[in-house]
Amino acid sequence: MDMKIDLRGEDVDQIQDKLMCLLPKLSKHKSLWLICDHEPTELYQYLIDKEFNFQTFIISNNEFCLFIGSVN
Repeated sequence: MDMKIDLRGEDVDQIQDKLMCLLPKLSKHKSLWLICDHEPTELYQYLIDKEFNFQTFIISNNEFCLFIGSVN
């Protein structure tokens, strides 16, 4: 089952810290949805470096859903 975490209203540092804690716990073949109030471009390089598949969906001008799936 997918995990969904609403991070709207949180600052960039808090989002990065939470992501760095959550991703190592992401089980094989599981996925994570982050809901943000901005496009989370600050996370993209980290996700690329850690070899996670991800895609951002723009819902509205203040709602962005970042899908993160495990490569495994």
